[in-house]
Amino acid sequence: MHTATLDYTALLSSISWLLDDEGSFSVLLPHTEFQTFRRLAESAGYPLRALLNVRQTPAHAAFRSVGIFGAGEVSPEEELIIHDEQRQYTPAFSALLQPYYLHL
Repeated sequence: MHTATLDYTALLSSISWLLDDEGSFSVLLPHTEFQTFRRLAESAGYPLRALLNVRQTPAHAAFRSVGIFGAGEVSPEEELIIHDEQRQYTPAFSALLQPYYLHL
């Protein structure tokens, strides 16, 4: 939603200016947009360290991606599924967000 006034190139330019050489940053983007941002970030010298793809259900494709870029150890790709086949929150989703929601 915010790319209307801050495109990915401008964001990466600001990150470059503000981030320490050993620092890292994270972004949450729609899955398809994430692929574009990843290419730009990696070409700017920020390798992808960790990736979490988020899916609504096991039957759905990923709709959001969370990435951590920058210096540091690379982690394996992960996946988070929000709802199971019965449309109940998965244990992984509940465990991740329980501290932020009263009813999980």
